[in-house]
Amino acid sequence: MTTTAPPIPAAPHPLKARTVMFCLLAGCLAGTGFGLSMPVLAFSLETMGASGTVIGLNATVGALSTLVTAPLIPRLMQRMPPRRILMAALLFTAACFPLFQALPNIPLWFVLRFVMGMGLTVLFVASETWLNQIATPRDRGRLIAFYATALGIGFALGGALPSLVGVEGWRPFLTGSAIFAVASLPLMMRALDPEKPDAHAASWGAIMDLIRQAPVVTMAALCFGAVEMSLFTFLPLYGDGVGLGPQGGALLLSAAAIGAVGMPPILGWFADRGFGRALLFAAALGTAIGFAGCLVFAHIPWLLYASAFFGGGMALSMYTLGLTDLGSRFTGSAVVTANAVFVTLYGLGSLVGPGVSGVMRDQIGLVGVPLALCGFGGLYALVILARGLRRNPVQTS
Repeated sequence: MTTTAPPIPAAPHPLKARTVMFCLLAGCLAGTGFGLSMPVLAFSLETMGASGTVIGLNATVGALSTLVTAPLIPRLMQRMPPRRILMAALLFTAACFPLFQALPNIPLWFVLRFVMGMGLTVLFVASETWLNQIATPRDRGRLIAFYATALGIGFALGGALPSLVGVEGWRPFLTGSAIFAVASLPLMMRALDPEKPDAHAASWGAIMDLIRQAPVVTMAALCFGAVEMSLFTFLPLYGDGVGLGPQGGALLLSAAAIGAVGMPPILGWFADRGFGRALLFAAALGTAIGFAGCLVFAHIPWLLYASAFFGGGMALSMYTLGLTDLGSRFTGSAVVTANAVFVTLYGLGSLVGPGVSGVMRDQIGLVGVPLALCGFGGLYALVILARGLRRNPVQTS
């Protein structure tokens, strides 16, 4: 009697580890760019006399650039390898930072915010798509968790930088420019080139198809976009307003970003064991509870920081759990479509969120900021409850 030896797993491509590191670096830098620019621009606009509504609208311009740019990235990735795209995005963003200080004009800053948002969107979407393309069913969940952690580290670093370099003058803008320029150097090395994605991966037809197939999961991106952009735009101002000062407000944002580093891997571990939809509900409800704590404990600093930590961690967990769910239910080229559409919906949420938060801040005062953040998470939790825990079957290309 003869036995057949078990198949030997294929060895990973020798460039895969380097490629993963490039994707994680790009994700971290995208987070750094968002984390640094949002509080610095919000404080600068407030100093220039802008109202909360104008500050919120300026943030939505950055989100609009995500909404416009994300569907175009699959076409861009057909023409250029991801490594070159990321290098170009890093250098482009590095060039944008100093222009804000050189051109201190509120209407012009709307244009600059849109243009720099394009660079950050390319960095974010291309790296995330590249990582999803080289991932396998065996390591996809782990790689997405690592990417979320890298993104959270970037948010934390970007949010902490204003407390180190300040929010006024040239220093924050030149610091951002230098970080992005230097970070482009490692991408000069070779990396693993994936298959070219479908050029129509993020068409509006694909967006509607995906929403119909997985409405609850795709809404995770929509909700996270609204929370994240509102968080980075207004939470530092909220911290300043309740007595923490500008640097304390920036540290409050860092607390939320640090929570985003630690919580997604923990919830991801449970998601691998079959609790995905229930965890999405827990993350949405936790987001609402965390930012409700920011309102209740506004004048108890350590509890205020703890609430921001919890709310920020749960908010990013919504995005991570949704993306992991998509990766497990879609295969082949459908993964690329799902990823591009997911980020497009994130951009749509980012477009709406700051405007809502800014209006609430103007109409009911400082409390409007945590109330808006709490409301976004609470509404998504209600949607999950209304839809139940049903899950659609795996889709293939």
